[in-house]
Amino acid sequence: TCALIAIDRALQLLVLCPEHRQGLTAIDGGAFRGSALQHLLASGLFAQILAYEPDPESYYSLCENISQDQRVKLSNFALGESNTFLPFYRGDFPATNSLLPRPQNEFAPYYPVKAVHRQTLDVRVVSLDKEIEKHGLDKINFIKLDLQGGELAALRGTKDALEMGAVDVIVCEVVFIRKYDNQPLYHEIATYLAQFGYSLYAIDDLKLGDYDSNEEDLRAGQWNQADAIFLSPQIRAMLDRI
Repeated sequence: TCALIAIDRALQLLVLCPEHRQGLTAIDGGAFRGSALQHLLASGLFAQILAYEPDPESYYSLCENISQDQRVKLSNFALGESNTFLPFYRGDFPATNSLLPRPQNEFAPYYPVKAVHRQTLDVRVVSLDKEIEKHGLDKINFIKLDLQGGELAALRGTKDALEMGAVDVIVCEVVFIRKYDNQPLYHEIATYLAQFGYSLYAIDDLKLGDYDSNEEDLRAGQWNQADAIFLSPQIRAMLDRI
């Protein structure tokens, strides 16, 4: 899950603007069991949070962990490029369940051995543009995406909002080496967001190596994954005027 340090950095950036200090709207994509969502709620900044978790077992835990808070709308959906149904790959390590399968090749993987997929089920996929329209929103102050390879598809499903500059700050898990089949790498996500004027602010919680090798293995120096913070042109302008 996205590290809380990246979320805290993003929230500090949001409150640069006086009107961004309460009553904000957030989207938690890949809410898992609710740790990031609880952190957002505890900040006191948000009046409305839409949270999405496609895995049924994780969603059950999410509902248990997030009490009846009127600020939160929980949905047992995946985020993607369009509204559809897709296979969802599951295994014994729920945090790594994904819309993408593991790669089928002979090379040593860059994910834990225990994180193999063992089954699939069909899940409902929704685009954020459609969700934003459905909920009558005209501004999303914060988006967190931790989708195990599905981040770029979810951002493509947010194209209309990004074009309008309706999203302020994005915290997105990014990878530097593929752990899922056809998984987009960091530069693909950054390039996509750049066409709408979104720029990188920071890389946090950088993980190295392949999780299972020893520190003397050269693979231990490979950049694996991190959390990236991207700013809208509006937030960038406020930051650079300080």
